Amino acid sequence: MALDKFTIGRRYANALFELAESKQALDDTYQELLGIRQIFTENKDLGNVLTDMRLSLAEKKPIIDSLKQQFSPLMQTFLQMVFDYKRMNDILFMVDYFEAMYDKQNKIIRAEVTTAVALNAAQQEKLSAQIAQRFGASHVQITSTVDPDIIGGVIVHASDKVIDGSIKTRLTRIKALLLNR
Repeated sequence: MALDKFTIGRRYANALFELAESKQALDDTYQELLGIRQIFTENKDLGNVLTDMRLSLAEKKPIIDSLKQQFSPLMQTFLQMVFDYKRMNDILFMVDYFEAMYDKQNKIIRAEVTTAVALNAAQQEKLSAQIAQRFGASHVQITSTVDPDIIGGVIVHASDKVIDGSIKTRLTRIKALLLNR
C-alpha cells in the first residue's frame, strides 16, 4: 500500500524534528527548512526531477550535491536520505509539517486577517495581541488582506478556526432573522 504525501511528509518531519531537538538545533533547522522551501517553491519541478526517471542517477548527483552544500551537516544528511528514498517530490510536505510542529512548540499562530481597509501598525499590533490572547499564543504572524466587500470589521482565520466579525456577516444574520419572522 502506497503512502500519501501527507503521511510521508509527517513521518519525515517528525523524525527530523526529534533529531534537531535532540541536537538542540531546532531553530537552525527551521531556518534551513525555510530556505529549502524557497528553493523548491522557486524551482517548482526540482522535486520531481530529483525523484522521477528524467535524469539518471549520475545526472542527479551534482544537483543534490550542489543543493546540500548550502546547509549544515544535519540538513545535508536529511536531504541525502530524502533523495536516497526517492522522496524529493514530497519535500514541501515535510517542511510544512515541520513548521506546524515548530509553531506548536513555540506557541506561534499564523493568522490570515481580512479587513475592509488596510490596518496601520498600531491596529495590527493590537489585533495581534488579541489573537495571541484568544489562542494562547506567544507570537502571532499576521497576513493581511483587504476586501472592501466585508464593509467593516475583521475576519480572522487562525488554527483551523474562523472568527468572522465583519459587518457584512452581521447584516446577513440580521436580514435572515427579519425574514424568518
